[in-house]
Amino acid sequence: MAERYSVQFTSSGARDFRRLPLDVRRQIASAVDNLSANPRPSGVRKIQGYERHYRIRVGRYRVIYEIDDVARQVSVNHIDHRSAVYRSL
Repeated sequence: MAERYSVQFTSSGARDFRRLPLDVRRQIASAVDNLSANPRPSGVRKIQGYERHYRIRVGRYRVIYEIDDVARQVSVNHIDHRSAVYRSL
């Protein structure tokens, strides 16, 4: 079995997570937990202009995260509604 990645939230990612409605937080928590086993699931998109940044869709929300394959670490940087998530990049 492959070694799992550790998943952590940056301060802005944690702040974004806390601001979400409870039902959305549950969906996103499940999706983020799955990133530890597979940081590049089907449907993931690499963000143009960034070397290690990716996004996953969770309903109408997007989770922006960074993968460090050497350290086997995933850092959740930003979570927001699809209409606003890319403005802060």
